[in-house]
Amino acid sequence: MSDDRIWENSRYLREQSCPEGVAPVVPPIDTSIQSVVATNAEAAAMEVLGDETSVGQDAAEITARIMALLEVPSGEYEELARPTVLVVDGNVGVAMGRSSEDCVLVARVDGMVSRVMPAPILLEPGELGCQPGTALADPAQLRSPH
Repeated sequence: MSDDRIWENSRYLREQSCPEGVAPVVPPIDTSIQSVVATNAEAAAMEVLGDETSVGQDAAEITARIMALLEVPSGEYEELARPTVLVVDGNVGVAMGRSSEDCVLVARVDGMVSRVMPAPILLEPGELGCQPGTALADPAQLRSPH
């Protein structure tokens, strides 16, 4: 037999006081370092890939040029999410971030620079992910599978 009261309202709930003398629990501050995508990540990647001098450069050179333009996060426990770059037959894919919530993908394919916006589910772990190869993928592969 189910108890439908939980879906109707909360009148049946009882308040329970804490026993006397119990010390309050204060959770520790999370001091783990979080990787943060720069606010200007897309603009920096677009600028570097759109610059004709980047044509013919290898992944390390393009990465360094993008890194030089990125705004450093200001949070005490934040570090800059580094771009990853893939160069294939003169085409360049750039990725920054980890998931659909913070992923920035930019590509230069056949001389055209664009922001790549795949279906969010494709950026999750186990799918294409936030990888520079995703930026270079066939646009038909980047549509929602649903």
